[in-house]
Amino acid sequence: MKIAIFRELPINFNGGVTNVLHHILKHLKQRGDEAIIFAPDSTQTARRFMGHRLVGVPSVAAGFLEKKNFQIPYSNDRHIDKIFNRFKPDLIHLLHPMSLSWAAYKSAQNNNIPVLASYHTNYHIYARYYSFSFLSQALWNYTRWQFNRSNKVLSPSHTVKEMLVHGGVQEVDVWTRGVDSTLYSPEKRNEACRVKLTNGNPKKTLFLFVGRLYKEKNIDLLADTWQDTPNRVLVITGKGPEKENLANKLRGKNVVFTGHKTGEELAQIYASSDVFLFPSTTEGYPNAVMEALASGLPIIGPDSYGVTDIINESHAGLLFDAYNTTQFQEHIRKLETNKELRQELSQKARTFGESKSWDHLMNELFSHYQEVIEESKKATLLSSQ
Repeated sequence: MKIAIFRELPINFNGGVTNVLHHILKHLKQRGDEAIIFAPDSTQTARRFMGHRLVGVPSVAAGFLEKKNFQIPYSNDRHIDKIFNRFKPDLIHLLHPMSLSWAAYKSAQNNNIPVLASYHTNYHIYARYYSFSFLSQALWNYTRWQFNRSNKVLSPSHTVKEMLVHGGVQEVDVWTRGVDSTLYSPEKRNEACRVKLTNGNPKKTLFLFVGRLYKEKNIDLLADTWQDTPNRVLVITGKGPEKENLANKLRGKNVVFTGHKTGEELAQIYASSDVFLFPSTTEGYPNAVMEALASGLPIIGPDSYGVTDIINESHAGLLFDAYNTTQFQEHIRKLETNKELRQELSQKARTFGESKSWDHLMNELFSHYQEVIEESKKATLLSSQ
């Protein structure tokens, strides 16, 4: 297969979509398939990325979203058509179509190429965190229109699929996310790491949050509800524009900021912790939660979208009403004091993490690719008769 992939954010933007893209490219390469990636790049330099061609497209900075690396890409179908004439893709995969997809859909029409669109981000909900609530409905209308132009839509979870279908999006299937359960494993537990994270008090219950420190991650909930006790510590791993605000609110409390971590260092932090706190209410199927589960951590998360799916499927955590801070605090106290419950949930977490291999999920994705390609060929044949 030859797949043209359109990424709306820079190729190195830290987030779940980038993680998914890496796995897609890795598995395509392993299968002997080819991909070409279109992504915003101010240098517009054509180069290689993970063994595939990367085409940089022009973009403009979107500083109003407080994301230094957030850019809005644009292109035209004539430029893409020239590349397609040489590459001849069998399918276009849009990683959450927004602005670059205008040209992608036009080129798909020009060249009779089917389109699969995967849903990743609740931008219409993000608007509420950046004083743009008045744009939320307009953003949803635009999102629905963009996704309904594709041949098939892939949702990251069943709850998100319900939202999409209820909102008028058609041809929706579910394709969830995986985790590397070799990298993220309880075996990575490191006592020296734990001593450092707890400021020399490794017997304390260590609560962990991992993620980008942005408003839409609802991290203010951590700052506003965290209560110190002699037997608990909160570790926050990640970076972003809300770091200073969080640090000010949590000043003087048993809280450790580690900064952004990756690879083995991040795996050790997960495995050396006791409970994973995840306040975000906007997630489709959060990678951080999957990494925590694979590491054997019970989850405390909101009853919202993908987090609901994961905790209900794994039985490895406690859900709280997204607007009930008292319930959130009660769950924290319960897992701080009930070690037996923590151990029970930990075992379920690891079992679930081991069941969600990327190999299996990529085979599912490529089956979707093949199905869309074959259905498009049949439709073309019928229309020519």
